[in-house]
Amino acid sequence: MEPTDQLDILHVSDLHISLKDTFGRETVLGALVDRVKKDRKNGLQPEIVVVTGDIAKTGMQEEYTLAANFFNALLAALEELAKQEETDLSLYLFHHPLAWLWEKDRRICRNLLDRSIVLCGHLHDAAGGYFHDLDGSLFQFQAGAAYLGADSEYPNRYQHITIDWGANCILLDFRKFNRDKRTWVLDGETGEDGTKTIPLFDTQKRRGTTIKPISILEWPDSYCQWITSNYGHNEINSPINL
Repeated sequence: MEPTDQLDILHVSDLHISLKDTFGRETVLGALVDRVKKDRKNGLQPEIVVVTGDIAKTGMQEEYTLAANFFNALLAALEELAKQEETDLSLYLFHHPLAWLWEKDRRICRNLLDRSIVLCGHLHDAAGGYFHDLDGSLFQFQAGAAYLGADSEYPNRYQHITIDWGANCILLDFRKFNRDKRTWVLDGETGEDGTKTIPLFDTQKRRGTTIKPISILEWPDSYCQWITSNYGHNEINSPINL
């Protein structure tokens, strides 16, 4: 791969790998690997693979073993990744979008992540863009779910993100699984006919600004109330001491 002024990223999220539904999973994710190989021949050559969470369905060790098989196949399709040199751009990875964080944590993160690029998942849909408010500015890009089932009414999705310093823009290239053809195709429902170009700001941090994380020695009541109201319905097999 020749050096360029571009950084290509393959962004995958929400695989939900389980010990069940083996045929459907292999149909969708196997086709995903095939599509990545095809896209490489057509010029989309990722230098970084990003996976933003929900890899396993229930968190069992066996599910992560299956996930490792998929990742090994994906990396084999992108074999030149191991030959790449270091990059000077930092990307921040979250599973949940920043809006899902507790308000005080979100404000801290927004200050620390000023003029940066955040990649996330969780909501099973492609979304994002440039955000600029009193807490600073950043890009946030959310990937759809790579696997919700071979016959899911809601499409399986992933995306390519190309940072082009020469053209001073970010190009998003969206893919979705066509359940009738059992193959991955251009996601014409997302962006502008499957792609989206966004102007790129200068990602260099502001000089002379140092923000230290706040150390919380005990959980504030407002945080405990937030956890209870948002996640109190979840079943927990073992007690968690906060």
